[in-house]
Amino acid sequence: MINVLHLRSSAGLYGAEHVILNLTGQSSATCHHELAVIQNYLNDNNELLAAAKENGVTCHKLPNSGKFDVKTLAALRRILKTSGIDVLHCHDPKSVFYATLATLFSRTPVKIVTMHGWVKNDLNMKFNNLVEKLCLPLFAKVIAVSKEISTDLAGQIRREKIFLLENAIDTEKFYPADTGNKNDQAQVNLLIVGRLSPEKGHENLLTALAQLNEQGSNRWHLNIVGDGELKPALIAASEKLNLSHQVTFHGVQKNMQPYYQQNHLYISSSLTEGMPLVVLEAMSCRLPIVATPVGAIPELLQKSGAGILCDDCSPQALSSGLSQMLTLTPAERETMTDRGRKYIEQHLSLSRAREKHEHLYAELLN
Repeated sequence: MINVLHLRSSAGLYGAEHVILNLTGQSSATCHHELAVIQNYLNDNNELLAAAKENGVTCHKLPNSGKFDVKTLAALRRILKTSGIDVLHCHDPKSVFYATLATLFSRTPVKIVTMHGWVKNDLNMKFNNLVEKLCLPLFAKVIAVSKEISTDLAGQIRREKIFLLENAIDTEKFYPADTGNKNDQAQVNLLIVGRLSPEKGHENLLTALAQLNEQGSNRWHLNIVGDGELKPALIAASEKLNLSHQVTFHGVQKNMQPYYQQNHLYISSSLTEGMPLVVLEAMSCRLPIVATPVGAIPELLQKSGAGILCDDCSPQALSSGLSQMLTLTPAERETMTDRGRKYIEQHLSLSRAREKHEHLYAELLN
């Protein structure tokens, strides 16, 4: 049995957290998974821990009071020893930093990290990314969730250390709605899911939708799922653009299936991405996609044929992409959704991703 400890500094339940839950959520004949979450001193959030505990995962919370905390380091070393960890699997810059220090003078456990994508909102995040890049050469493998991330990593570490393993989702959990009248509704329900922070491009999306109204395409309603520091600014922006009656903020939702099933179209307006789980979930639920050309999304839509790719991340490009989608016939959109669901089933199912992870763990230990 291979003992794996997943390490994450978490401030909510977002894409990377769901990747961890997918990997640890089911029992395995070859791997035992545990989770350690580094306390976020700015936002002491326990959503990931609570969700993992509901799945029966052994969980640990590491205290952390700021930039560097010796208590965090001591707690991590104690878990590695008492739990007999074979593989330490990190998922963000802070976890990489503490994992590096905790194993600095030891060959065990084997260290790997999944690069979910670099966020560069401010100087603090840029500094964290720099520290992470300095630590990466000390890791046995670095998992890239998209070819774009893999290319970026090639300039930082040896190519043989890079392992491309795209995100995947549970197709039995995210399935299409059994409704025959979706296309008959006069109003088109639009959905966007994610952290309300600058890199997700919500402000550009609101501007794009205001442009649609100006063009006479106003029979839509936007549902925003997620929370974050930009929520007050986004509410103010929707009011300023006269969109308040067409935009609903739903906050964070643990059960996303009803939202995918009750909407007609998924939008990804991000300025930066890796391989976003929410886009894969939407495709699995047979929603057509309108997305900005970042991360793995261009290749995903090209291969799957599941949506429309915007020319760039600007409000004008988003407005154009949405306009193109809304002018398609129901039959044309249905063809897109059929392709998206089939692509997920054939290439990005959760069972295949788990097998690849477990094979990697075993290969590194051998």
